[in-house]
Amino acid sequence: MLSRFSFAALLLALVTATLSYQLLKPLEERRATTVADQVLEQVYLRALREFYELAATARESLVADAPWQVPDAILPYSSDSSFSHIWRIQFDLQDMSAVVTPQPAGHPRALLVFHKSQAGQNGQRQVLLDLHEWLAGLSEYAGFGRLQLQLEYRGQAMFDDPQNEHSWFERPDFMTPDFVLKIEREPLLQQLRSSRVMWLVSLGVGLLVFVLLSLLHRARLAHQQTEQQLQQTYDELAGTTEFLREQMLRTAHSHKELLKRHYELKDVNNDLDQVQKRLLLSERLASLGEISAGIVHEINNPVAYIGSNLRELAHDLENLQAFIKRLDQASDSLEEESPFYQQLLSAYQQLDIQHVCEDAPDKVQDCIAGIERVKKIILDMKRLSSKGAADKRLANLNDDIGSVINIASNRLGDNITLTTELAELPDIFCNSSQIAQVVTNMIVNAIQALDDQPGEIRLQETLTDSDIQLTICDDGPGMSKEVAAQVFEPFFTTKSSNQGSGMGLALCYKIVNEHGGWIDLQTAPGEGCCFTIHLPLAKEQAEDDRPAGAPLASNNGEDDVK
Repeated sequence: MLSRFSFAALLLALVTATLSYQLLKPLEERRATTVADQVLEQVYLRALREFYELAATARESLVADAPWQVPDAILPYSSDSSFSHIWRIQFDLQDMSAVVTPQPAGHPRALLVFHKSQAGQNGQRQVLLDLHEWLAGLSEYAGFGRLQLQLEYRGQAMFDDPQNEHSWFERPDFMTPDFVLKIEREPLLQQLRSSRVMWLVSLGVGLLVFVLLSLLHRARLAHQQTEQQLQQTYDELAGTTEFLREQMLRTAHSHKELLKRHYELKDVNNDLDQVQKRLLLSERLASLGEISAGIVHEINNPVAYIGSNLRELAHDLENLQAFIKRLDQASDSLEEESPFYQQLLSAYQQLDIQHVCEDAPDKVQDCIAGIERVKKIILDMKRLSSKGAADKRLANLNDDIGSVINIASNRLGDNITLTTELAELPDIFCNSSQIAQVVTNMIVNAIQALDDQPGEIRLQETLTDSDIQLTICDDGPGMSKEVAAQVFEPFFTTKSSNQGSGMGLALCYKIVNEHGGWIDLQTAPGEGCCFTIHLPLAKEQAEDDRPAGAPLASNNGEDDVK
């Protein structure tokens, strides 16, 4: 197995090396071509530079009318031989124009004549130059030996060309626009190509592939061994896992039973807590009722005397004001300098009779209003202490609730809406006017809670198998848990002193409690309030017959008695 894999890996490595070589070959060819063109460009530029140095030297010698010093680069190719059967290239140094006298191919020498326009006998300089030797020598400096060259004049070759096909590097405008310099590129490309490097890189890639495949094969073998060991371990743990699963099932079943018992016990505790809180509230109200009965009996008569006397005092004050007014009118007939008038005026000013006449009626009316408020509190306390079993009969609540809706609609502001959803209710044994009073009180509380802010009050009736539910909700600011826990306590109120005495919800609770029902309160800060009145459908049902778990009120699911 291992030898077969090694053979396959080696074969794949060789294929990869071959493909790498094929991919690198065009890249290397482009690199060699680019380098060759750069080298040949330098040869071309050096030839131009030496030619223009020769022209510049000729110009300087003509201007200074001095002997001509031929540059060192040209000197080896200058000659004084016969000028017959050679190319003649005459340059005008003024505009660098040239007149060429061509010869047949195979004459690499040329006579370069430099002159100035309209010059005399000494107005020119000339040199005999072997162009082929000069250009070939320039190509040697690049370090790649002499290269094959060709110089053409208007398509006519100056040098013999034993070969017909070449890869030429061409540059026009050499010396004159009619000359084209061609340099053979292929010998230079052969020297620049790095086939050995490409093969070494390709073999390196193949070797890398072979090493990677070997490592992957070893990793695969190690993975197989690990899987076998894991399978053995899994088989050994399977039996233990099954045993533990059975034990966990038994434990989960036991935990479920314990949790069920826990919640059942928690529900019983909650029910007992609700009953205890309800009983405590009922006891407080009963105690308050007994105390209220005594207080009402003791202070009712004095309050009545005070109220009656205050009304009589108000009537007497009106008579006294009338007398003072007549006395004031009569004093106008007296002489201002008379002693009686002066005494009367002094007493009027010292006693501040004008201020007294203005403030005394308001003070008396304030006292009368205070006595009326005390009488209302006494009446509420009297109702709180009464048993309230009288005047109950079979009645339909909707008969009185319709009137409640009409009365409440008149008290709504322009930005408060009252939405009602009434149901068809059966007759129940109740005092329907008292229930209507409870609903009215709660709607008025909702209106005051909105405090002229935009909002909605919703009255909804729901009929269940056991009771009738009257729900009054508002979009007001709501109440905290601590405040909601005291709303049914007598004399507790969040209103200002001139808006309520704190007896309204306590009386509502007492009335509903006397009908065998209870009140549920759902509220939270910023979420409004929602009171739900539960009234049993039975004709007669005492308070103690109400379901033991029925809450008096709750705060968003909290088990607090409100």
